[in-house]
Amino acid sequence: MITSFYIFGLILQYYLYKGYQFILIGIAVMTMIGILFRQYLKTGIWGFLLVIALLGTIQFKIHYEDEGMLGIFENQNITMIGDVIARTEGEKTQYTILAHEIIFQKKRAAVKEKVLLQLQNSGDKPNIEVGQRIYAEGLLIAPDKSRNPNTFDYNMYLKAKNIHRVMYIKPHQITLAGKGNISFLISATETIKNTIERKIRALFPGVEGNVLLAVLLGEKGSVDDNQMIKFRGIGIAHVFAVSGLHVGIIYLGLERLLLKINFKMRLGAVVLILWIYAGVTGFSSSVMRAALLLTLMVFAPLLNRRYDSLSAIAVAAFLFLLPNPLLLLNVGFQLSFSAALSIALLYKPIKAKLVALPPYVAQLMAASLAAQLGTVPIIAYHFNIFSPIALLINVPIVFLIGYIVPLGFIAVFSSYFSVTVAKLFARMIYILLLGVDFLSIWAYDLPYSNIKVISPSLFMIFIYYIFLGILIQKKEWHIKATKVKKEKILMVLAAIGISVYFMHNVFFYKHEIIFLDVGQGDCTLIKTPERKTILIDGGNRSSDNNGKNSTLVSFLLKNRIGKIDVMILSHPHGDHMGGLMEVAENLVVENLFVSMDAEKREEWGSMEKICANKRIPVFQVTKGDRIEVGKEVIIYILSPDKELIKGSRDDANNNSLVLLVAYLKRKILFTGDIEKEAEEQLVREYSPMDIDLLKIAHHGSRFSTTEEFLDVFLPKIAVIQVGRNNFGHPHQQVLDKLSHRNISVYRNDRNGAVRITFNRDKIRVNTMLLHREDFFH
Repeated sequence: MITSFYIFGLILQYYLYKGYQFILIGIAVMTMIGILFRQYLKTGIWGFLLVIALLGTIQFKIHYEDEGMLGIFENQNITMIGDVIARTEGEKTQYTILAHEIIFQKKRAAVKEKVLLQLQNSGDKPNIEVGQRIYAEGLLIAPDKSRNPNTFDYNMYLKAKNIHRVMYIKPHQITLAGKGNISFLISATETIKNTIERKIRALFPGVEGNVLLAVLLGEKGSVDDNQMIKFRGIGIAHVFAVSGLHVGIIYLGLERLLLKINFKMRLGAVVLILWIYAGVTGFSSSVMRAALLLTLMVFAPLLNRRYDSLSAIAVAAFLFLLPNPLLLLNVGFQLSFSAALSIALLYKPIKAKLVALPPYVAQLMAASLAAQLGTVPIIAYHFNIFSPIALLINVPIVFLIGYIVPLGFIAVFSSYFSVTVAKLFARMIYILLLGVDFLSIWAYDLPYSNIKVISPSLFMIFIYYIFLGILIQKKEWHIKATKVKKEKILMVLAAIGISVYFMHNVFFYKHEIIFLDVGQGDCTLIKTPERKTILIDGGNRSSDNNGKNSTLVSFLLKNRIGKIDVMILSHPHGDHMGGLMEVAENLVVENLFVSMDAEKREEWGSMEKICANKRIPVFQVTKGDRIEVGKEVIIYILSPDKELIKGSRDDANNNSLVLLVAYLKRKILFTGDIEKEAEEQLVREYSPMDIDLLKIAHHGSRFSTTEEFLDVFLPKIAVIQVGRNNFGHPHQQVLDKLSHRNISVYRNDRNGAVRITFNRDKIRVNTMLLHREDFFH
């Protein structure tokens, strides 16, 4: 109960900035009830639990608002002197530095704070080891916050690791300064890790060595991207991110190996080795959780206490979250503890149903199913993947990993005495790794082995866990001497869940426009009150192909959008069409609307092939056409005409679709990348009209947004879709024109995503960065 109320306080403070005030009110109410009705014991217990929740809110508030000591040097070039306490290899090399001193404008200041150094041009990386002291020169910046709703927040991810600043540097900006002053624990575990890595590299010089390092030490950075795509897709990536599974395997192996040693000495040796392993693998949440639970289990008999798995999990969670409440937001923490709880609660009921299977297979199947049931909604929420094959494929994979882990360490240990014996073990491991690779390829190639899904809402996740909890309870419950069947409780719960979901999505669904931050590109999502989705342009295509969702696809899935009713391409330039290609490949698209000019462009060919393969209907629209989206939203095509603009500075830009979106009495104008020539044509052909919102053309280029155009289409609000660029966007002349007309301006590069909701009376504008909230009539 203590852990539950503490977590309740953390969650309340996260979602309600002043959540502690509600807890204080609750404590006051409990105190009054106790005094008035003389129920001191009951109210005292509830009051104590609310105090625990209050502690959670205060702890979360302190850590959430903490910006570290180096905030005053943000966005400044400094020299930092510090000791390397961690190193991560992979596509990019990163060093975690414990800074001791900084030099700024020839003045020195003592500090004590962790900083993340991310090395650019990793191909020419310096030879820097953990434990060395370095000088690093560079720009100190804050990690990126989430720039689009419900997407990854790098700032919060690092803050949970007690890192508040990042420095992006090149190899020549690092200078070695001798031996650092780091703890013996970090030094010893790093030495052991490096020794194991060297031995494995010697025994496995090929790609198998990369996979084995991932399995034993969690070093996934060197594993081939295509392999990791398969592992993630079929739900076995957890075996390559050292977790409780690995700790359990090592524990069982040590118990058998040290069976004949004195009981107390054996327990001490086992616990010591487990915590050394936790240090070698970087003290990740899952490894520390497993090590702590096994430590409690080992020492319980010595203290004449019965080991209770649920109590141990609660104690472990409380010990983790008390000093660092932001860990609750960490995906690894969530997966680790949900898997542990699920196994503790579901393992026995599931195993009891598998009596027809051999005992060992039944144990593996029960543990795998329990863990999968507990983590499915969290994986779907964070990674938008559901793997139906995960349950079955995890059984043989875990079986193989159960031998690979101990054999891997035996091979390393035996290499000190006999290279021949070590190579014999290496050969055995090689065969087992081939089995893992074969199974992963086979499972990944099966139809529907991995399915992209939208993120479930937190309410639906809550209902899922309630369902799961009720299902494992006994058939009937006694409520006030009345027997109530479990099925009736489940039906009532389902009815409540469906009702809340229906009310939220029908009665509280507003007309909303989100100008996404996709860098230097255009992308706008419109959600209508009738739950229709309109996507206008999509930014650039992802720069990599490593199986991760693009910015746009990830945003849509995390915001529970799996279908686009109307997709519109203003013109086929990469910074508008690229993201739409990925949406067409991964989601359901009902229709795509383009201009006559788009289909004449060479760039259109790639999009045309995708639409043909996915059977997406493509419609040409021109001036005078209209697209009705439900009963309330109409999109009018204002340009281009059938006679396309020719001979301008950029014909493709000038022949962008210009759209007037009408909802109730509101008007929103989307202008693609049109320039002066197209704007002049619009000024000639349309009477002056007041519009509520203007999407500034061509990212604020100086070739667009003329004085005459603004005087005809005079908006209250302007949004500039722009990112970091070398084109000088948005141009100062454009900003001055908007300022002189008192037009409120929002920019993706400074504000992140711009979220606008409409009703009959007012317009509300929210921004992801700087947290602006403005209202317009």
